[in-house]
Amino acid sequence: AQLCYGGPALGSPSPANVAGSVSFFDGGRTYGAGVSFGSELFGSAVFGFTDLDDTDISIKALSGSIGYQVTPEESTVSFCPALGVGYSFGLEIFGIDVTSWSITPSVAVSVVAEVSPTVSFVPFGQIGLVYQRVTADGGVAGEVTDSDTSGILSLGSGLMFNERVSLGPAVLIPLSDGDTTFGVFLSVAVGSGGG
Repeated sequence: AQLCYGGPALGSPSPANVAGSVSFFDGGRTYGAGVSFGSELFGSAVFGFTDLDDTDISIKALSGSIGYQVTPEESTVSFCPALGVGYSFGLEIFGIDVTSWSITPSVAVSVVAEVSPTVSFVPFGQIGLVYQRVTADGGVAGEVTDSDTSGILSLGSGLMFNERVSLGPAVLIPLSDGDTTFGVFLSVAVGSGGG
């Protein structure tokens, strides 16, 4: 997480953020933990765990992304084109192992509004195109693969304290089929760096 996603800015004085989140959808919840690092050019890695209500079924996901933050001089607006890759695993239904890969090009934008010398309000939005390839492996019964492309929209806002801690809500809205997800996140700047 960083400015384009409602979190503390990367670079100087903090080259990295650690973040946690919990989100809710119809039928379950997802917990996430991740780290972002860099400055204008940044990368991130996230682990997610999805628990489905009233079942012993869970889904694990690993994802990573690389992006670039563009903030015009003297501007409070930031833009971030990014490319993400994800892998989901751990879902097994009636002996069939379901895994998926995804590739997501996206662009995010945020505005930093100063509330006081130590508090800022950072609304943000992100739109992306998700290509997903799902594989169902039934062992001796064989393997089936399918792919799909869909759009996704994320909106949220961070309340940032001393440019080091940000807390806020976010909503993830599929632009085709799927459940809208509501959540909250916490992002904390760590370390110190120059430049």
